[in-house]
Amino acid sequence: MSAVIEFQRAMLVHGIKKHMPAYVAEHIEATVQGDADAALSLNVAMSDHERGLVAVALWRAKIPPPAFREFLAATWEHDHRHLIHAAQTRRRLASMFRYAAFILPSDLPDMVPVWRGTSKLSQAQSARGYSWTTSKEVAYWFARRFASINGNPLVLAAQAPKSDVAFFTNSRQEHEVVLLAPPKGVRVDSAASDFKAEGGAA
Repeated sequence: MSAVIEFQRAMLVHGIKKHMPAYVAEHIEATVQGDADAALSLNVAMSDHERGLVAVALWRAKIPPPAFREFLAATWEHDHRHLIHAAQTRRRLASMFRYAAFILPSDLPDMVPVWRGTSKLSQAQSARGYSWTTSKEVAYWFARRFASINGNPLVLAAQAPKSDVAFFTNSRQEHEVVLLAPPKGVRVDSAASDFKAEGGAA
């Protein structure tokens, strides 16, 4: 371990112990040493806005990947907005996911068909999103979910290289894939006018 990483880890442990409650701080040393169970316990003990900031700090401290994977996955699945905000840039977030080195399903093809369902967002905004799904039905569910409030239901479709898939989870039956880069060749699978035509929310 380099002296720089050793220093960053020590400062991280010191900062958590100094500024966070004991029920949070009790998990930090084992997390930094690579204990995945401790990393999950640390994550659960934190508030939403803290998780993203600590994920970035754990990545900077280059804690062992098994513990970082556990913390990063829990942070993303709980509320990814805080993680995106803390990372600040897509490049940094991509580096964090690369460092975590999540194992992907063996049956993912080299080019992965993906869909993304949104409301309110423009096509350009939606295409830049991180979270896509391998299930067309799930994408349509997301497009309709808040369309009556937000308007503009939209479903996009694309093909993403497997090398750009940073993370796959089906913990909520959403077949979610996190993409390191926006996919190319994005097309509209269904837009607001189509939802109106089929009687869906618009």
